[in-house]
This record gives sequence, C-alpha cells and structure tokens, in this order.
Amino acid sequence: MRGHFTRKTVCPGVVNGSLELTEEIKTCVMSNRVYNEKKQSDVLSHIIIQNNQLTQVCNYFNKLDLTDKIELLDMKPQQCSDKVISMMERENRIHREDKPGLIIEDQDVQDMVGKLCRSQEDDLSDMNVLVDSKNNHMMIYEGDEWGEYDISSGTKQLLKHIHENFMCEHERYLLRIRNNSRCIRDRQEIKDEVVKYYKFVAAFDFEPYCYNKSDDDIYGNGSKDYSCEEEFYPRFKKVKESMTVSERKNWINLIVSTVKANAKMTMSMLNKKLYDLSQRDDPVFKRKLLKRE
Repeated sequence: MRGHFTRKTVCPGVVNGSLELTEEIKTCVMSNRVYNEKKQSDVLSHIIIQNNQLTQVCNYFNKLDLTDKIELLDMKPQQCSDKVISMMERENRIHREDKPGLIIEDQDVQDMVGKLCRSQEDDLSDMNVLVDSKNNHMMIYEGDEWGEYDISSGTKQLLKHIHENFMCEHERYLLRIRNNSRCIRDRQEIKDEVVKYYKFVAAFDFEPYCYNKSDDDIYGNGSKDYSCEEEFYPRFKKVKESMTVSERKNWINLIVSTVKANAKMTMSMLNKKLYDLSQRDDPVFKRKLLKRE
C-alpha cells in the first residue's frame, strides 16, 4: 500500500475519481492497515497434503538443526557406552577368557568409531551419535540425555567411551596374556603391542589402564604390589613424550575424518526417517511440524 501511495502516477480515487487521495486519507489508511494472518508455508502444506516433490521436502528436513530433528523424532536411543559394550561383545568375551590373538590395529579403531557413528537398526534405535559437518555440530546420547559438542571435542568424547568401555579392558587383556606367557618371543611381541596401543591413548590425552592399578587389579592374583604399573606406566610416559605434533595430528585427523565420513550416511538415514514420518497420517508429528512454523 505504501508503494501504491508513493507511485509517480497515483491511481484515481474510487467512485469515478470523486475521492481525492489526500495526505490525511493516506495516513488514515496506513495507520489502520490490517495484516492477513501468516499462511502455512508451501513446504509444510506439501508435506501434509501432497507426496510428489521429494527433493523439496528432503531439503526442508536437511536444513533443520540436529536438536530440531531429535525433538521431531523424539529420539531416546541406547546409551553410547552401552553400544560400545554390545558392539564389542565378541572381543570382550576373548578378553574374559584370556585367549591370545586379539590385536587392535589402527583400522580396527576406525571401524569402531565408524560403527558408533551410524545406525545398525532399521528403526534407528541405536543412532546415538549425530554429526552436522556443515555447522561443526555433534551430539552424543549419554547419561539419558543428548550432549552437545563441536566435532573436535565430540570426537574426543566418543573415543572416551571407547577407551573406558573397551580399550582399557583390552590393555588389561594384553598385560595378562603377556604375564601368562612363557615364551620370551611372545612376551616381547605383546609388549610391543602394548606400546603401540599407548600411542592411541597418548594422542588423545587419556591415561592407560595400568595407571594406579595394583597387580591384583590387573592379574587377579591377590598381590598388592604395583610391579606392572611400575614397568608399563613409564613406558606410556616415554611414548607420550616422544610423540611428535605431527603424529598426534595424524591420529586426530584420522578419527575426525572417519566421524565426518560416516556422518553423511547417518544424516541421510535420519532425513529419510523424517520424510517417511511426514507422509503418514500422524497427527502428533504434524503438530510438531506446524509448531515449528
């Protein structure tokens, strides 16, 4: 209306031009104007009514923040730490039985991180790590709630769950089978493996399992001595001190890139889940969508 009133050639008044658009009338119109109620967005109208513009709908969900997606889906999956335990059950069984032969390589750590960052279930009930690479945003389900991080700190938190719920037990396993072995060559190979494992621990500033642990904690032999810690903790400190900045960055970049690579698959599954729900006659989900508008 303001644009209409300020045109170079103003339209004639109503009633065959008998009404002059004076400044007083213009002011009265502008002061008493009424806005129409905001219409529902085309995207949401489409989501609720139609089903023939998949790209538009997917783009709509793709742009939502992680917290919005979690709220829309009411996501309360299993704890991240529980997923680590269940995911590594076979290896943990080998640990408990002290069967030699389980060695963790760099690729194995990558695989563990990758599996934590993507769902293995059709209903996404185990999707407890969400990553938005574009916005450097990461969320992890822990302690019955979603924790928010940037990708760097979130990656370290993810590794913390792996370290506390698997890698510490792996170190204890290596120390036990070395202690039980009577072959000098095997003992040396296992010791080398422990030192290699310590590079991972040192790169992310974790403490090794042997720290402040008695021989009974490690071997279960009833001994109150700390001979194992006295032998291996100095080795860990030596590894940590000898690690170069480049070696640390290589480890960190390896894990961060793994997180980001798996995030694409995770977000694709999440967006598809949102789209599928939008096409159902689900009044609760529709109300949540409309509330966002």
